[in-house]
Amino acid sequence: MKTDLNKLRSNLNILGNNLNSLSNEVKVVMESNSEIENNFKEIKCRLRNLSDTILKLRNEVYEESISLDSVKEIVKSELETYDADKTGKTDFALESSGGSIISTRNTETYFVGVPTMSIFGIPICKQHNIPRIIIQVSFIINIL
Repeated sequence: MKTDLNKLRSNLNILGNNLNSLSNEVKVVMESNSEIENNFKEIKCRLRNLSDTILKLRNEVYEESISLDSVKEIVKSELETYDADKTGKTDFALESSGGSIISTRNTETYFVGVPTMSIFGIPICKQHNIPRIIIQVSFIINIL
């Protein structure tokens, strides 16, 4: 019985030591948990500040990029483009639509293809095109 009592005391001492060790480990875990929570709160606060800063910068950039004056200038420019011919598209001045070329002294002739007509390699006449050929329908059809 004495040996059983000694074994029991020994086991009780081991159990007490294990309990103390476990208690110390729990304290360490609790301290780590507290430290992690503090770090998490700090990160959360920094993210909130960063988000606010990004939002402020985005608003500043947006306000600078689209100001009322720049919108007015864009609208004015587009209205001038549209108002020129009421389409805003490229103008093709064909002779059939009333377009004409005003000849001046320095108006150059326009050569299309081979500049001379020849039969069997013998040149017969030179082919000169007047400047208004460029606005005639037949020329535009040949180009396309």
